[in-house]
Amino acid sequence: MRYTSRTLSDASDAVRELVFRPIYAGHAIGLDHAMFMRRIATAAVLLVLFGAGCASHGGTSVAAGPDAAAVVPAAAVIESTTTTTATTPPPDTAPEPASAAPTPVVNPKPTPTPAPAAIEVDYQPQNDATATATLTGPNGSHAKSLDSGAAVFGGLPAGTYSVTITIDTPSGDPTVGAARQIIKGGNVHVEPGEHGVISCDDSGCTGAL
Repeated sequence: MRYTSRTLSDASDAVRELVFRPIYAGHAIGLDHAMFMRRIATAAVLLVLFGAGCASHGGTSVAAGPDAAAVVPAAAVIESTTTTTATTPPPDTAPEPASAAPTPVVNPKPTPTPAPAAIEVDYQPQNDATATATLTGPNGSHAKSLDSGAAVFGGLPAGTYSVTITIDTPSGDPTVGAARQIIKGGNVHVEPGEHGVISCDDSGCTGAL
């Protein structure tokens, strides 16, 4: 009789083999050997799955079976806390610059104010005549009597002044009146503190400082 051998895939094939084909001694030995190898493979798969489940400490469920996917346990999350300590800079200990010595206050000496200028007019009137000296300058015109023979004009500001002498001489005739004579003494320039002198007679005047 002719035999055909093949690898049995499951227990149902073995049953069919027994039902439809006669089992001979050699065929029975091959069937037992295949079943034994399948059991060993199944046991090895179960051991591998059991070892993977123990390695995950029970935190992850693993489905058994040929189509089950291996579940990788999540990595532990480590929280890192960084503490920043504020650093206070050291105080500025640089020495303060020395204060500059105060500058002594020097009061300037006051400039002396010069005395004002003055002009003196000298004239001696004759007999019963009367004479008047008139000074005209920056501060206006001023007249003074020459009965004493001299007239002094003081407190004058600097400038140029003109001098005029007016002489009135009675005629002795009431119907005629007094005779008047005017002598121009010229101009004189004075500065503060100066004293000018104008000397006059009936012929004219001369001046000196």
